[in-house]
Amino acid sequence: MSPKQVIVFERVITNIGQAYDSNFGVFKVPYSGLYEFIVTIAAAKDHFVDVVLVKNAATLCKAHASTPDQGIGMCVAIVHATKDDDIIVRHLNGIGTHLSGQNGYSSFSGHLISADIVN
Repeated sequence: MSPKQVIVFERVITNIGQAYDSNFGVFKVPYSGLYEFIVTIAAAKDHFVDVVLVKNAATLCKAHASTPDQGIGMCVAIVHATKDDDIIVRHLNGIGTHLSGQNGYSSFSGHLISADIVN
């Protein structure tokens, strides 16, 4: 991975409303409200990787994974998002570039907890 490269999760299991674009790796917020986002990453054998969950340009949380010690890393963010905000998972920096995509260990999910009330 190159520095700050967006990580695309190509295998999509559930995508109600089509908010996640598996071509570009962007979750486009469909409704303003409170959301939960979860990133789980796995490092390739004998390597490490660092990723960051980003809303627009703001870091929400970071995840680190390395083998054999911390093969899986995760971050969870509960955040208010506004309609059309972009949520992405991207590589943190220029080192630790070996993400494992095998066996479904690396994943991204997001869901609406509560929509804003509009009067």
